[in-house]
Amino acid sequence: MTKHIVDLSKYNDNIDWDIATPQLDLAICRVQYGSRKIDPLYNEHVRNLEAYGIPHAAYAYGCYVSIADAIVEAEDFLARVNPNATFLVLDVEDDTLASCGATNLAEASQAFIHTCRDAGWKTGLYVSHHMYGSYGLQNVQADFLWIPRYGGRKPKYACDLWQYADGETGGWLDGIGKVDLNDLNGDKTLEWFTNAQELYRIFIGDFNSIEWTEGVYHTIKGIFPDYGMWTQPLDDGNQRIIIGDFNSKTWCDETFAKLKEIFPSYGMWVEQI
Repeated sequence: MTKHIVDLSKYNDNIDWDIATPQLDLAICRVQYGSRKIDPLYNEHVRNLEAYGIPHAAYAYGCYVSIADAIVEAEDFLARVNPNATFLVLDVEDDTLASCGATNLAEASQAFIHTCRDAGWKTGLYVSHHMYGSYGLQNVQADFLWIPRYGGRKPKYACDLWQYADGETGGWLDGIGKVDLNDLNGDKTLEWFTNAQELYRIFIGDFNSIEWTEGVYHTIKGIFPDYGMWTQPLDDGNQRIIIGDFNSKTWCDETFAKLKEIFPSYGMWVEQI
C-alpha cells in the first residue's frame, strides 16, 4: 500500500482512523491561524495519530502584523504544540502578506522561525508558490522548505517537501476524504522528518560449518574489536554472521567495503532495520 504525507486541520473533521492510518507515513497538523484562532481539532488529531503510532508534526498559519507580533505568534505556537511533534512549520500565504504587508514580511517570518529554532525545534517554512520569489522570502533561512504546486507540475524552486494536491485538486484518501497530499522533493528522507533513527546491519554467509563460522568471526572481531557481532543459526543448519547496528549509512558502507576487501568471495549484504 502506498503511504502518504498529509496535512490536517479543522477541515478534516470526519476521519475514520482505522481506514486512514494504514495509508499514512506522517501527518502535519495545524495548531493555529494567527495567535487568536486555535485549530479546534489539533489535539484530537494528535491523540488519534499517537494512538495509531503515526508520526505527527505541527504548523502555524502566520497572521502577524509586525516583526514583534511574529515573535508573539511563535511563542503562542510553542505553548500550544504537542511536545511529541517531530518538527514545526510556519505557513506563509496570502493572508500573511495581507496582515503583515510586503515590507517586513520576510524579516517577520524569519523572526518567527528563529523563535522556534531557538527553543530547540526543527522548523520549516511553507510558502505559496507564487510568493516565494517575491518579498525577500527566498532569503528566509529555515531547516527545510515546503512549497505547494498543483496539476502535476513540481515547484520551480528547489524545496524539500512538495504539496502536490489539495482537496480541490484531487487530494483524497479513503477514511479522510478531501485532504492535502505531499511528497518528498529533495535529499531529506522521511526518517529525517520523523526523527526515526536509521539503523543498518551487515550480514555475512552462509557458512556450512561451525569451525568456518568461528574462524571468520574471530578474524573480524580482531579487526573491529568494539563492534557488535553475533552468529545466527539457520533452519538449514548453516550459520550467518551479523555485524551492527550502524546508525550511519556511511559508517556501514565503509565497514562493508573493508570486509569485502578481506573476504572478496564471501556472500555479504547490508539491510536497513
